[in-house]
Amino acid sequence: MRIYAVADIHGRQDRLAAMAQVVAVENPSLLVVAGDLAGRRRLAATLSALDRLGLPVLIVAGNGDGAGLAGACQAAARLVLLHDREWALEGVTFAGIGGTLALPFGSRVAWREAARLAPLAARLRPETILVAHPPPRGVQDRVAGRFPCGSRGLRDLVVTCRPAVLICGHVHEDAGIGRLGNSLVVNASMGRGGLGAVVTVADGIASANMVQRR
Repeated sequence: MRIYAVADIHGRQDRLAAMAQVVAVENPSLLVVAGDLAGRRRLAATLSALDRLGLPVLIVAGNGDGAGLAGACQAAARLVLLHDREWALEGVTFAGIGGTLALPFGSRVAWREAARLAPLAARLRPETILVAHPPPRGVQDRVAGRFPCGSRGLRDLVVTCRPAVLICGHVHEDAGIGRLGNSLVVNASMGRGGLGAVVTVADGIASANMVQRR
């Protein structure tokens, strides 16, 4: 299975156009969007563009995504809001959680880590692909290349439950691929001009590559 992963689209038409080109070239089985799709004014247009890509789209909310995201996903043919649920395709199981850490600036969706993350642990197995908006503390989470700002609770969850992959975003300047214990961590943010990542699952083994501009 080939999974195209992105985060932090922020409703930008140039990013949506670039994503369509990547889908045409890479021919993934599905698209995963790890939060911050669009502000309220651009949400409908962004979701419509994602739905037109012609493949399943798994979505979790980011700190910039409002309550209207859930209803809009339900009305679309191919969009799946993965928050607090599991979803499977071609034998690969995905689990997701929406929102992010409480931030020093405005956040429409935030969680209290212990309460929000504890129920998710029961859904995670070594073969699961986990989707969340923030990265785990200490992996692909450095602001300005120096200051880690990821979720400590998410880090503990990944270390304990060892999902195959964590797809995340949120920290624009640290997009890339890392490891946390046995788990692959893919920060697929488009926030600094990136194009996301392609995650491949073959014979139970996950690998990933950042998509490069041609």
